[in-house]
Amino acid sequence: MEELYEKVDGIFGYRQMTLHLNKEFTENLNHKRIYRLMKVAGLRSVIRIKKKQYKPSSPQHVAENVLNRKFTAENRMKNG
Repeated sequence: MEELYEKVDGIFGYRQMTLHLNKEFTENLNHKRIYRLMKVAGLRSVIRIKKKQYKPSSPQHVAENVLNRKFTAENRMKNG
């Protein structure tokens, strides 16, 4: 388990570790056992910083107000 952990530079957590160890060995290992053994050995996965999915930008072209609408609302609430 430690060899695989070092091979992938500590990226794997217990889920990926379980998948890869079950591929290598004929005996199926439970994910809880892998979790427990990794905790005892002090192996933790590296949490990578997520990149922003958007780029804030200002519009290149603003359309003219062809309809010349005035968007003002009047207060029409009834009192009482």
